[in-house]
Amino acid sequence: MEESFRDFKRIIKNLNKTMKYIHRKKGYLYTFLFIDIVWCYLRYGITYNEYRIFKFYDLEGSKRKTYISKRTYKKLRKILIDEEITKIIKDKELFLRRFNNYIDRDIYNVNYISFKDFEEFAYKNRYILARNTSSKFIQSYKEYDVDKFRSPAFALEDIKEKKLYLFEKKITQHKTLNEIAPLVIINVVSVINHNNIDLVTASIKYKDGNKLISGNLNVRKGIITGRFKDE
Repeated sequence: MEESFRDFKRIIKNLNKTMKYIHRKKGYLYTFLFIDIVWCYLRYGITYNEYRIFKFYDLEGSKRKTYISKRTYKKLRKILIDEEITKIIKDKELFLRRFNNYIDRDIYNVNYISFKDFEEFAYKNRYILARNTSSKFIQSYKEYDVDKFRSPAFALEDIKEKKLYLFEKKITQHKTLNEIAPLVIINVVSVINHNNIDLVTASIKYKDGNKLISGNLNVRKGIITGRFKDE
C-alpha cells in the first residue's frame, strides 16, 4: 500500500513537471493540458512522457492515431511476435540446428560433430573461424590456422576450452575489405520488387584492435555513417 502511494506521488509529480514544461513552451492552460493528457492516455494509450516527446499538444486527432505508444506496442507484440521463434533467432545454437539447411553455409557445432568429421573438415579447410554461442560473431570469433597445431585434435581441444562451439571455414573476402580489417561483416536487407532488388538497409562491422566499429549505410545519400579508419 505504501509503495503504491509512493508510485502515485511520483506520477503526479512527473505529470506536473510535464504540464509546466508545455505551459512555458506553448502557453496552454493547465486545465486543458490535464484533460488532454488523460484523454490521449485513454484514447491512444499515450503516457504523459510520450505526450511531451511526440508533441501531442500540437497534433490533430488524424495524426495522433498514427503513433504507436509503448503500451500499444506491447499489445501488438503479443499478437504478432512468436516468442518461440524469437527465442530460436536470438540463440545462435538453436538457430543453427533449425535453419542450417537453408543458410547455405557449412557451420558446425563441436558438441554435435565427431572427431573424425572435424578432422576431415580441418584437412580440407586450413583456416577456421570459431565463435561462442552467446556473444555476437564479430565480438567472439577467433581465427585458427590448423597447420600451426600438432594435429586437428589440439585445435579442437583449444576450441572447446575457449567455448567457441560454432565453427566454419574462413570466408575469403574481397581484397578491398582486407585493407580495412581481416574480417569485415556486411549485413544487407533487401526485397524483390517486380524482379528488381531494392536495398532496404545495410550495415558494416569490424574490429579495430579491441574496439568494435560499426556503421549504417544511408541508402538515399549513398554514404556510410559511423566510426571508421578510412573513408
